[in-house]
Amino acid sequence: MWQTWISRQWQKRGVLAWVLLPLSLVYGLVCLVKKKLYQTGLLKSYQPPVPVVVVGNIYVGGTGKTPVILSLISGLRQRGWTPGLVSRGYGSGKKSSPATGAGHIDASQFGDETAMVSQKTGISVSVFHDRAAAVQHLLQFDPAVDIILSDDGLQHWKLGRDIELLVQDERRTGNGWLIPAGPLREPVSRLSDVDAILTRTTMPTPTDSSVGQNPRQFQFAVTIQHFTHLQSGQTLDIDSFIEHISQPGRQATKHVLAMAGIGVPERFFNELRQLGVDPKRCIPLPDHGRIDPRWLASQSEDIILMTEKDAIKLIDHSQNAQTGKPSSLHEGLLFDPVADPRIWVGVADAVWLNNNGILEWLDARLRDLKTRGPNRKSSRLI
Repeated sequence: MWQTWISRQWQKRGVLAWVLLPLSLVYGLVCLVKKKLYQTGLLKSYQPPVPVVVVGNIYVGGTGKTPVILSLISGLRQRGWTPGLVSRGYGSGKKSSPATGAGHIDASQFGDETAMVSQKTGISVSVFHDRAAAVQHLLQFDPAVDIILSDDGLQHWKLGRDIELLVQDERRTGNGWLIPAGPLREPVSRLSDVDAILTRTTMPTPTDSSVGQNPRQFQFAVTIQHFTHLQSGQTLDIDSFIEHISQPGRQATKHVLAMAGIGVPERFFNELRQLGVDPKRCIPLPDHGRIDPRWLASQSEDIILMTEKDAIKLIDHSQNAQTGKPSSLHEGLLFDPVADPRIWVGVADAVWLNNNGILEWLDARLRDLKTRGPNRKSSRLI
């Protein structure tokens, strides 16, 4: 796919990068001017009455923000917080006002990632291109929310923020140049401005997250924990699922089609192979891309494997309403009684490495902010 080719180009300063460099300089200048306008107060940012934690990246595309957000939601709830989530809502179409809801919400209205997070956790969410407006609607919708998580938005200066978490993967900053010559939405120097850098890795290295380090460093991996049948909600651990797709008494196994519409689809395919699941075909889909159920039904494989982000887009709320069989939560994943019975979902979670205490650190920071009240000076526009 062309996305893979572009990704390879962004890892080096080749001919294409040099040709596009003038455009990157223009892009960087526009971003700098916009930020300066907010810093000087010529453009106003909105500081919500509750703390705001932005979970974002400067590298274009998927770096693992959604698994991180799910982990933070779980950890913050265990520590007594009531988080809410705001997002751009990619894949939800243009809106004239924020879409706000909780629980069983439609991916076509809220975007695949936001819908998945809300349906798994029940968290209140609001999506809009203007995240400041999204926060205001969210707090009106759910007054119990006492902390806002912003899915992406490091560059959305209209929304004031208290804590910035930058998520990166093994690609780090690529060739170090801004788009389109490189993969970055902000200069490399931005890494020194955030509160913490969360690095997705499969090869953990010792990190120093001691008090006073700036920014703090944390590492995590995203791994498949189990497989869930989309139609019934049946959950199998990895060994049981491999046994399920095997055909007892025969050398052949059931033919498996794997598909993934995430930032880096090969991650999903490679992990399946490492687990012992060897798909007959692997189909990478565009990030946030839709899946045509009619096309899916025409595929010949016995088993169809996909990510949670893909599966959430296949939930048909209208058909469920017509059949009187509402979708239900089972083992933390929404399942759909009218879905193709061949679909299984690889459920992945973020696993924090080196026992470096990100949730304890974040909880302490938030409690300090809470004691300052709504009049705290917390904008990161410095």
